[in-house]
Amino acid sequence: MNSVGSVWRKWDLHIHTPASFQWSGQRLDEQTPTQRASTFQSLIQRINETDVDAFCVMDYWTFDGYLAIRSYLEAHPEATTKRIFPGVELRLEAPTNHRLNTHVLFDDRVTSELLGHFLARLCMGSPEGRPPSRQNFVELGRGYDGGKLRQHGYSEQDRADDEKMHLLGLQTAVVTRDSLRNAVSVVGERECLKPYAAGTRECG
Repeated sequence: MNSVGSVWRKWDLHIHTPASFQWSGQRLDEQTPTQRASTFQSLIQRINETDVDAFCVMDYWTFDGYLAIRSYLEAHPEATTKRIFPGVELRLEAPTNHRLNTHVLFDDRVTSELLGHFLARLCMGSPEGRPPSRQNFVELGRGYDGGKLRQHGYSEQDRADDEKMHLLGLQTAVVTRDSLRNAVSVVGERECLKPYAAGTRECG
């Protein structure tokens, strides 16, 4: 029992890492092991400098940034006393003229294996759709017609460029509601907080 009564604590449930495709600096997959260590040392230092007690890594489509933080903290358990939770930001299918962003927050005891199972159960675009992966994002982007390509600033010639098609897939993919429910059930309701959504004006 807390002898001082109720205590209000600050939580920030939406931070990004260099694993997110929207990161403006050097991406995580472009960094050497030494650079990664420096990146996460700096990130944890910034976290420690705040008056926030708990954070959630909410990168788009991936847990790579969170898992890199978890690995860093396993090697440096003294680095912080803050709680850092895994999360993922997705786009959800919606019968509207704008995309619906969905955020899923997990218990920090969930294993990396279960987080991988969660992503593997998601279906992009249709009930028979494929789960989010680099190659599937590339194929999604490459499958758009010319009008869709132009709408997002790409040309027909860009179809041959895997990097550009990967980025286009990341920018436009949506997952089905049923597959999200299925993915949550794989992890378990007690370990996965109910997803919440926020509308955006990210038309596509």
